[in-house]
Amino acid sequence: MIFWKKAIKWHEVRWFNGPRDIYLAVRFAGEDDAEGEDRPTVERLSSKDAVANAAQPPIDESQLVAVVGEAVAEYNRRNLCSLKVAAVKYRAKGGADLADHSVAARKLLSLMWSNNG
Repeated sequence: MIFWKKAIKWHEVRWFNGPRDIYLAVRFAGEDDAEGEDRPTVERLSSKDAVANAAQPPIDESQLVAVVGEAVAEYNRRNLCSLKVAAVKYRAKGGADLADHSVAARKLLSLMWSNNG
C-alpha cells in the first residue's frame, strides 16, 4: 500500500502473527532530501488502545533502523536498486520484537516489488 502525506510518498504494511501486530511505514530518500542525513527519522505511533501501548516493551530505534536497513540492502542487491530509507513510522502491539519488524520490512519490500512489476 502507498499513501501520500504532505506530498511525500510513504509505503506501508501491516504484519501480524497471533497477538503480535506491526504497522510499518517507510519513506525512501528522494532527490529533494538532504544529502547529509545518514540516519533516518523514526516515529513511534501510539495505538488507540492504552493497555496495548503500556504492554509493548520499547524498541531500540537504532536497532529498528538497522533491521529495516538490512532488508532494504537485501532488496537493493536482488533488484539492482539504490533505495535509501529516509524515515520510518511504526506501531507494535502484542509483544512484537525486532525479528518481527524485520519480517514486516521484508513483506513491505516484497509487496512494493510485486506492485511495480
